[in-house]
Amino acid sequence: MDEKNITFEEAMERLDGAVRALESGSLGLDAAMKTYEEAVGLLRLCHSTLESAERRVNVLIEGADGELIPAPFDAPHET
Repeated sequence: MDEKNITFEEAMERLDGAVRALESGSLGLDAAMKTYEEAVGLLRLCHSTLESAERRVNVLIEGADGELIPAPFDAPHET
């Protein structure tokens, strides 16, 4: 599996499929371990993607002069 070339949405879909397969209880031990390892990799990829997106997100707020200025997403601001 080449996790670096898939989108966040594809990774989430594959992760969902892996979880369903594991929860079904129909996999043998070897297949379950392989599926689990794949799911952990997908989870790490999704987490990393979300962390990266969070760092890039800015909220535009109005400054004292009326101009919109970027501010960190989690910074408190007045409305």
